[in-house]
Amino acid sequence: MNKVQRILYSVPGKARITKDTSKKFCPHCGNPTLKRLSTSIDEDGTVRYWLAKNYTIRTRGTKYSLPKPQGGKYALNPVLCADQPMPHQRAPRKAMQRVDILSDDIVAGSSPFRVNDVTSRAAHLGIINKHPPQWAKRNPNEGRRK
Repeated sequence: MNKVQRILYSVPGKARITKDTSKKFCPHCGNPTLKRLSTSIDEDGTVRYWLAKNYTIRTRGTKYSLPKPQGGKYALNPVLCADQPMPHQRAPRKAMQRVDILSDDIVAGSSPFRVNDVTSRAAHLGIINKHPPQWAKRNPNEGRRK
């Protein structure tokens, strides 16, 4: 092997590089400004960083303002920082409830199958069926093919 190439993340304008590719936010400043950076390791072990000479920061995502933050159990707000608390997005107990047909408190004539929850807010938002809401499927700031 002559050289090994890999991808790192760096913050443009700063000399900060992180090797953790699962991060979305800079571990040093906390801003979502991590960009991909190509690196290569030569035979003698020297690391070379391949920076673009004509790098321009894209302004994609600045056309529309952020939506107002929602409160409540099923809020799906945009992630703005690394330590932002996120809701669990769980189905209610009614949807997860299973009827034990061998228990003593079973009512005669009731169904021994799982209750199909179609009326709760979690069912309407698609949390039970694992479908994202309609507004979360597409980014309005994303460029379109022409």
